[in-house]
Amino acid sequence: MRRYLLLSLTGLAALALAGCGGGGDKSGGALTKADFIAQANAICKDYDARIDALGEPGSIEDLVGLAEKAKPIAEDGVAKLRALKAPEDLQASYDEYLATGDVNIELLVQLGEVAKSGDVAAIEKIGTEGEDNADKAHGIAAELGLTECAK
Repeated sequence: MRRYLLLSLTGLAALALAGCGGGGDKSGGALTKADFIAQANAICKDYDARIDALGEPGSIEDLVGLAEKAKPIAEDGVAKLRALKAPEDLQASYDEYLATGDVNIELLVQLGEVAKSGDVAAIEKIGTEGEDNADKAHGIAAELGLTECAK
């Protein structure tokens, strides 16, 4: 299997986010910038560990299983990040960042379906879309100060 196929799934999964503790301010207000950054970075760091634990696919068949395992991790991560209340001045950019996670979850679903058919060209196309989405997400994360999420 070409390394590109591995990068396609890994890139998609890595973007989609996931989670650890955190959560918003119990009073319903926005977090301070420092708390927001710390909690989002912790979520992204935990997510990376969970995705890394899935291992690398050795075949297209493995890619199907990996996409299926990565999807709930991604959904969990996006949900945990969405639960954080960003400071008002960061909210618009953060909403855009979260939208990239939603796109990525859809790409994971598509990747799993296409991998079942063995269509390498379609897998590569989805991988390219995922890489473009990841680049966008990493740029937004860096602007927000989310260093772990920008990796």
